[in-house]
Amino acid sequence: MSTVNTILHPTDFSESSAVAFRLACSLAHAYGARLIVLHVYPRPVTLDDVANRRLSGDPEPALMTKLYELKPADHQIEVNYQLAEGNAADVILDVAARTGCDLIVMGTHGRTLLRRSLMGSVAEAVTRRAGCPVATVRSSVPVPAEAVPAAGVPNAELGGGDPVREVVIPVGPVALRGTLRWTGKPRGVVVFAHGSGSGRHSPRNQFVGGVLVGAGFATLLVDLLTAEEGEDRAKVFDVELLAGRLAAAAKWVAAEPEMVGAPVGYFGASTGSAAALIAAAAHPERVAAVVSRGGRPDLARNDLPAVKAPTLLIVGGDDEPVLTWNQSAFERLKCLKELIVVPGAAHLLEEPGALENVAELARDWFERHLSEEKKAAG
Repeated sequence: MSTVNTILHPTDFSESSAVAFRLACSLAHAYGARLIVLHVYPRPVTLDDVANRRLSGDPEPALMTKLYELKPADHQIEVNYQLAEGNAADVILDVAARTGCDLIVMGTHGRTLLRRSLMGSVAEAVTRRAGCPVATVRSSVPVPAEAVPAAGVPNAELGGGDPVREVVIPVGPVALRGTLRWTGKPRGVVVFAHGSGSGRHSPRNQFVGGVLVGAGFATLLVDLLTAEEGEDRAKVFDVELLAGRLAAAAKWVAAEPEMVGAPVGYFGASTGSAAALIAAAAHPERVAAVVSRGGRPDLARNDLPAVKAPTLLIVGGDDEPVLTWNQSAFERLKCLKELIVVPGAAHLLEEPGALENVAELARDWFERHLSEEKKAAG
């Protein structure tokens, strides 16, 4: 294994996973690799599971907080945190394939006797089916302390020492939940508008957000619909409603003390792209750049000529009819614009390297146009 660029560490927060995390960090430091930290929680299966989930509430905020507590000693390591619901082995393998993972490092025993057998079977399934090497670690195996960078390398402060802040944004009669993350003094803030059936814990948007944070931007991943509204398909496709709430979220984050003066960009996916473009047309003073990933800009057809912010449309070459819709929308945009087609990629960008390509394109677009906006304001 001569080159390791991406390491995946699935965790269940057990002692064995903690040992595996230290090994993953040491390897990421040695290879200069990106580290993906993933937790998979199970879907409710029985009626009792469903009832317990309703009683206990949404588990994701607490789980995301636990994920963000896993921080390498070497703060130069690029870390992407992902949370997903489903079968652990299947999700781990999917993330590994989608991100072009070069190595998986995971523990083999869980927190309890029952979990030990479950995690053992997960590790076995992943080892048997993975398309890359898998290192499994028992809690009894000694792992050397993680190497740290040389003295003088600054530890970037993340929101008063916290890498993430769960926020509540009041918008009219509803309160929207979001996750705000940044490093040091942000060079800009990117607000994410998620697509139909998705939310702020979307693994794909989390991945893109991690790349942006690594480049010095703040990110606000916000649920534009409440949990109840998300069950209403009419609201899911109500791009005017989504656009209004996105604009409100952008106004809110721009007033946060840590974000004052930072130019704002929108990153939209699927129907969220239409919301981003409608919001950009309605409130041009609030947004300096827009990026659409696999989006539906055609749903903002009447608003496209009024968009002033530089706009990048990214779409997979095999994503029809979305590709055709993007080409049509591109012609109606009158702003500085670019359409980039990712060859061989379908709608979910699950092909190896496709999502990384999107993240880099988005980063470069925001670096160019949010930086220009900040210079102009200065």
